[in-house]
Amino acid sequence: MALRKIFIDSQSYPLLAKGGLEEQQYEQRCLLEAEAEDLVVLSMPPEDVYLDYLRHGLGWELPTIKTTYASGWNLAEKVLADAETFALLNRQIATWKKQGHAIRLESYAVTPLEHHLAKKLGVPLYGFPESLLGYGTKSGFRKLASAHDLPVPDGFEYLTTVTDIRKAVTKLAENHDSVLLKQDDGLAGIGILPLLGESILSGNSDQTLNDIPIAGNSFVAEAYIPWQFSFSFQIEISSARTFSQILLEQLVHNGKFIGCQYPLENTLRQGIQERAWELVQILARQRCRGHFNMEGIVSIDDGSVYFVELNARKTGVTYPLACAKRLTGGIVPPFLAKHIQLQSVRSTAQALKKLEPILYIRGKQAGVVPYNTGLLPWKQMEVLCVAPSAQETQTLYKTAQKLLGAQVPN
Repeated sequence: MALRKIFIDSQSYPLLAKGGLEEQQYEQRCLLEAEAEDLVVLSMPPEDVYLDYLRHGLGWELPTIKTTYASGWNLAEKVLADAETFALLNRQIATWKKQGHAIRLESYAVTPLEHHLAKKLGVPLYGFPESLLGYGTKSGFRKLASAHDLPVPDGFEYLTTVTDIRKAVTKLAENHDSVLLKQDDGLAGIGILPLLGESILSGNSDQTLNDIPIAGNSFVAEAYIPWQFSFSFQIEISSARTFSQILLEQLVHNGKFIGCQYPLENTLRQGIQERAWELVQILARQRCRGHFNMEGIVSIDDGSVYFVELNARKTGVTYPLACAKRLTGGIVPPFLAKHIQLQSVRSTAQALKKLEPILYIRGKQAGVVPYNTGLLPWKQMEVLCVAPSAQETQTLYKTAQKLLGAQVPN
């Protein structure tokens, strides 16, 4: 029995809309993992020149791609509103079922909206059960981690009033130089407010705290731990006894996620994996499925490991990791995936032309795969650099910067 997947890479987290992100432009990342027998729904058609690169440059057979133009602020909502697309999905599902295939819905977001869409389609959503989505909040993860002896920074959870927040940050400021106030549903660096301990104790942060958007939100107050590196423990649970996991370094600039690299060259690697593995098995027994990650930091002072959050969904790491494995037949090669801020490049064709000397082509050992090209109107894209060594991936990235005339964080 073969597996067939429907990719509806919905980004239905409210904070994304509030943050002004052009969420529909990220949907095309799923082309890095969708295979020939799968079906992908997008709200913007990918450019032919990019599909040609995937087909002829990488040698991939492409999935069926359906574009929906229904109104709505995220893709799952658009699919539910588009009778034509919804009917097409139902027909494809009926065909697959008749052929005896297993089917699942895959999405970036895993929220009640995606669960509702999966139920309407009559297929399982590859993700956490609705009853356990709270594990993906900042507060929920702190409680879960503490219950299973995973180390987390000093802090307080489920803060819902300014009074509670002020008490929590003041208590933390007595022993820590800086405090982070995190919105429970924050992601991609949105919803984090750094506060200096001396400012809190002197009362200079009072107005900032009074201006926090409390209504309907919950917060964590957490001690800021100066760190030497940030890690992402990427996990996939496909059944109660079938897991895969990989540990990568997460690249952060000014509190924002900008990329990742593998392998993580650190002697603490084995210890981090062992600490997290018991929790992964517990989640599997609770019928959590799909892609998710646990993120953490290693203290710059004494090398202590702290876990800081669980993303009960795919992350920005999921897509380049899947692509890197696909390029090499399942073995994860050294790779670097990183954001690029562009100056003059405005089209996929132009980007591919400039990157031609270092483009990854089927059969090569090293090269660059551009992705997230839907972000080009906003002068952004991302590149995956694959090579036999981590040092060579860094060199490829710097070359890509130069060829694209880009300005990016170091």
